Amino acid sequence: MPLFTPDATMPPSLYYSADEAHPLATLDVDTIDHIVSDLRINSSEREHYVTGWMGAHSVVIIHHYQGKRGTASGLVLTKEGELRLSVQSITFRIPKFLLWMSLRRRPRTMALITYGQLGERQSPLVQYSQLTDKALKQRLEHEWQALNDYVGMACYQLENDQPLWRTLMDSLSADALAQWVASSRFDDKRLQQDGDFTGFWAGNVFISRRQVAVPALQLLWRDAQNQIQPGTLYTILCKCLFSEVTVQAVTELDNKAAHCHAPVPQRHCPFL
Repeated sequence: MPLFTPDATMPPSLYYSADEAHPLATLDVDTIDHIVSDLRINSSEREHYVTGWMGAHSVVIIHHYQGKRGTASGLVLTKEGELRLSVQSITFRIPKFLLWMSLRRRPRTMALITYGQLGERQSPLVQYSQLTDKALKQRLEHEWQALNDYVGMACYQLENDQPLWRTLMDSLSADALAQWVASSRFDDKRLQQDGDFTGFWAGNVFISRRQVAVPALQLLWRDAQNQIQPGTLYTILCKCLFSEVTVQAVTELDNKAAHCHAPVPQRHCPFL
């Protein structure tokens, strides 16, 4: 059986790209605020979060985080087991003399870029401006450039009524997925358990199903380095088809736990 490889064609991009990304060292509040504004999917001014996925890596868009000393908006890229890169703009609410005494600054706004190592050697958050490792700073620049590519593709989808999602909706149906979940193809295979799912390998693709109150079909694949890559998880609920992993919007802070398909920080405190 030939190995499955995903379509490598890059979706169109708008406004942002790796080539046009502002360097982290000179990133300012206005640029960060524009990115957050361009990724807005509702008009709420309340604190809320939107989670997108760059492959297996979560990207959390923070809208109006509310803290005792001010508010913050920005992006948090998390690569599980590797790193967390946070790019946020902060508006302070503390009195000017306290702002000067604590942070030695007069403006009420500032860009805060922080890095944290994850995994076995987890480290506390460190400001980008305080990093001395040139190789690490170069890697974070590459991560930021890749994030700009992702943001540009997301902006194109938002500005053009989600053409990728509409193509998916036109090509799949809840009934078709229900037939797959009940397919006899699972009956003569040696099934493996993966959480709530059971499935089998077909070449480098793992096809699994969930047969509970909310039936679902899950597809995962291995790349050339034999690494599991995130596939697509579709869920049938009340005859409506929606993706659990493409975009997750959270409009109420207390409801975040119900939307988390992968670990998402429960509260993104921007202050060190």
